[in-house]
Amino acid sequence: MDSNSSIALRLLRAIDDEDWPGVTALFADDAEYRKPAGDTCRGRAAIERHYRDERAVVVGMHRVAQVWDRGAWGVVTGDFVGRLRDGSRQCVRFIDRIRVEAGSIVEREVMTAAVPGALPVAPLATSRLLLRGFELADAADLARVAGDRSVADTTVTVPYPLDVEAA
Repeated sequence: MDSNSSIALRLLRAIDDEDWPGVTALFADDAEYRKPAGDTCRGRAAIERHYRDERAVVVGMHRVAQVWDRGAWGVVTGDFVGRLRDGSRQCVRFIDRIRVEAGSIVEREVMTAAVPGALPVAPLATSRLLLRGFELADAADLARVAGDRSVADTTVTVPYPLDVEAA
């Protein structure tokens, strides 16, 4: 049986992939989802409607910092960077807690806090350089460059080898 935290990671991956059927399939029919804004969705249909139609973030990427099981709860922490429906970008720190019964999420609670000064990021451009925030399209290049053993050996957090999914 999957641990709470492994199902939480599967959920975050499905959200990043915009796999809404995959997201909702992880929830029990009568699940409860407490959203960062404080309101609650109850039931798989309401959760699916939220992800498909109602959430403010159009596309984004979770960067997981820590994962652990705490009793009945799986806990995942990290950063999330996303693009909102109005085109602006958002960066938040998150704590995602889920409780699983019989292989399905029965409770999920997400708490977020804006990362001060993280956004908006103005790109820095010269005739030979463009310095900007990472985008999902950069993952393959980042994996190639940062995943080089000579680069990874000089860092604390970059694994070797670094695959595209981790990038």
